[in-house]
Amino acid sequence: MVETESSGPQTPPPFRWVVLLLFALNGLFTQVYWLNFSPITANVAQLYNQPVTNIYLLSTIFMIVYLVTGPISAVIIDARGFKTGTSIGVLLNGGFAFLRAFAVGPNDFWLLLAFQAGVAAGQPFMYNAISKLCARWFPPNERVTASGLANLGFFVGMLLSFLFSPILYDAMGLQGMLLVFGVTGLAVAIIFVILVQDHPAIPYGDVSRLSMSEIGKDIKQLFKNRFALVHAVIGFIGIGFFNMVFTLIQNITAVPNVSDDNAGLLGALALISGIIGLLLLPALSDKLFAAGKSYARKLFMVLSFAVATPTCVFLAFASDLTTAFVLMAVLGFFLLSSFAIAMQWVAEGTAPIPESQSNNLLMYMGQIGGILFIWLVPILFNTGTTASPIYGNAMYLGAAFMATCLILVLVFLRDKYLPRAK
Repeated sequence: MVETESSGPQTPPPFRWVVLLLFALNGLFTQVYWLNFSPITANVAQLYNQPVTNIYLLSTIFMIVYLVTGPISAVIIDARGFKTGTSIGVLLNGGFAFLRAFAVGPNDFWLLLAFQAGVAAGQPFMYNAISKLCARWFPPNERVTASGLANLGFFVGMLLSFLFSPILYDAMGLQGMLLVFGVTGLAVAIIFVILVQDHPAIPYGDVSRLSMSEIGKDIKQLFKNRFALVHAVIGFIGIGFFNMVFTLIQNITAVPNVSDDNAGLLGALALISGIIGLLLLPALSDKLFAAGKSYARKLFMVLSFAVATPTCVFLAFASDLTTAFVLMAVLGFFLLSSFAIAMQWVAEGTAPIPESQSNNLLMYMGQIGGILFIWLVPILFNTGTTASPIYGNAMYLGAAFMATCLILVLVFLRDKYLPRAK
């Protein structure tokens, strides 16, 4: 649970950074597994003799599986603790990722999809443990910074997947690529399980495990909490929009005929700038938090959506590639950092409800939004052809989404929910 005071050791344990690093590395590999087929979609479709739409399933299966395993993972984390819950996640990720390397025959596509679903089952255990990790191992004035660094691992994984999947595929073939990712990721998972503990010797606040009846009461309270419900709407719109943009990135701007390489570069630039944002904005938020400023979280959420709204409008009609590169970098810088701040803010604002439950609600709604938007955008906004679609007009809808999030933060997420550091 989120504590409003630092009840742990006077000097935070240095090992907290090791825990955070190992967590971030495992989060990195979950995203590598999610997107490693995206840059080589055409090649994979040819290898398995499948239509491209089936290859998209290797990525979208993560959002679908989350709808089942997300709530389960949150319950396990609360009932069995941070260490047990996260260990289940990293072993599912690494184990099934390794098995994928043995489903590379021309008739093995559906076996590969099954293994990919196994990897996807582990991802929610990582997402839903972020605020639990921050609350167990970090003092209150470092928690958004820790959340930002934990999220950083996920986004670095996306970037590495875009960059290295084509290189490894060209050099080693599909099986070689999957073996490199699977063996390395499984090794990192095993190291995490061996080294990481549930909490420091002198913990921050209460670290007791919850019974199923207590978890049930917490979930009921969560759905009665306005602060949580507003964040749920923001997750549905904001995270769903993010998932849609990165899935359809080749066709989502107003630039016609974006090549595979340029589509990858659009995503990479957004992620690189987003990583910079994750290193800067959450740290600034924590500095204000430590100084007792009640707007430490709200300020940066408002800034993020205020910038994202006009950026989406410009992306909807900017038809030259250079401008699209710049705009995607701006969108990534502000939007990605807002995720880390939102995850910590909703955990603080819904205390003493466990962090895993509030984080799961945020991410769960984001997966639903992503699935819905990915399905609707090609139907509603295709202004090109079937062979060369373009969904640039969907970015006007994205601007409306970002403006809605801005209004929700300004009107409904009041500063009184933010506990002051002492």
